[in-house]
Amino acid sequence: MTAFQGPAAHQWYSAAWKLHVELVGEESVWRDVLVPESMPLRILRYVIDQLFSLSPTLEYQFSLPEEEFIRQTDDRFTEYCRLCGARFRFPTIRDEEACCSEQEQDPVGWLRKRYRGSYAYHGNADHLVENQQAVRNFLMVFTGLRESPVIDLNEYRRGEVKVEKTKRAPAASLSMEEMLEAELFKTHPNQVLERLRIPEVLLLYKKKVVSPDLPEPEEFYPDLLWGGYFDRCFARLERIHQRSMEAVRIYHELMDRHVRLDEELDEETEILVSQWADAQQEARQSYERLVRETMPEPDPFASELLYRRREDGITIRITPLERYVLKDEDSVEGAKEIHTEAATAHFVRLCVVKREPVCCGGAGTREDPHARLNWTELL
Repeated sequence: MTAFQGPAAHQWYSAAWKLHVELVGEESVWRDVLVPESMPLRILRYVIDQLFSLSPTLEYQFSLPEEEFIRQTDDRFTEYCRLCGARFRFPTIRDEEACCSEQEQDPVGWLRKRYRGSYAYHGNADHLVENQQAVRNFLMVFTGLRESPVIDLNEYRRGEVKVEKTKRAPAASLSMEEMLEAELFKTHPNQVLERLRIPEVLLLYKKKVVSPDLPEPEEFYPDLLWGGYFDRCFARLERIHQRSMEAVRIYHELMDRHVRLDEELDEETEILVSQWADAQQEARQSYERLVRETMPEPDPFASELLYRRREDGITIRITPLERYVLKDEDSVEGAKEIHTEAATAHFVRLCVVKREPVCCGGAGTREDPHARLNWTELL
């Protein structure tokens, strides 16, 4: 047996990651946890909250350490914009993933359901085209990306307007630090995409990052960022939006007529219902197809992550330790080619088969409901 099949019949989960999470600013308060390899950041945050007995919050973010953030963006706002949708979420875009209403009714069952999946991301804020469109809109409006003519007033009065001169777009010359100091955004730009899975973000081993040869900032916009490819993507996104709005319009018309689908419908109403269903399905399928076709290749980029909670000011550092591959019931292969203990194999098997996190170590004075379980039970 080379892999264990999880509850979802169409997916296989054969590996687990061991993560070290510790409170920043509180000495020796840490936890080690095993999580399924396919777990995305938006689910990992629930795991971290449980590890430290923290109440769930809506105000949070995953981010890089500040120095690493500046290094990865080459301290250039233009380079940061190019990474939006691949690594970072542009701060002007809002997530529209629906929240689960079952949390208050059954918090334990709700958490277990989140842990086990489905891990599919149903929002729009963490996709490439959405982010690049937000980047373009911001630069067009707020930073003068679109070049405008410099007019000499004397020539204008004489009717001899010349437009050969243009003023340079200020965004092309801004550093990332200058953008941060300007405080143009309500949300911090250093926000890692939450749809990314753990192996798509974290590096088990640090690698030497070589900055690619990039064009000078003034040559970067707009053609190299939004050439014909992104223009076509933006046009497709607009058509999808229009189709979605058409479905909303038909839906409101049906509501105004007090239509109930479990009753017999007249011919005109049946046509409206059919049009509503077709528009809704077409918009959803077109959007999913656009996302699949534009999804960047995964490229892990962080040796550590920070999980920040804005409400209580708590910051937690996340560092990857090991990757374990479940070969069979008694055999676990570690990333460092070492023989693991039988207990570790047992915990890995629990994590992989049940697709739930397993706390396997910890220290500190912060109260935790799992401390009495000797750090070996499912969360």
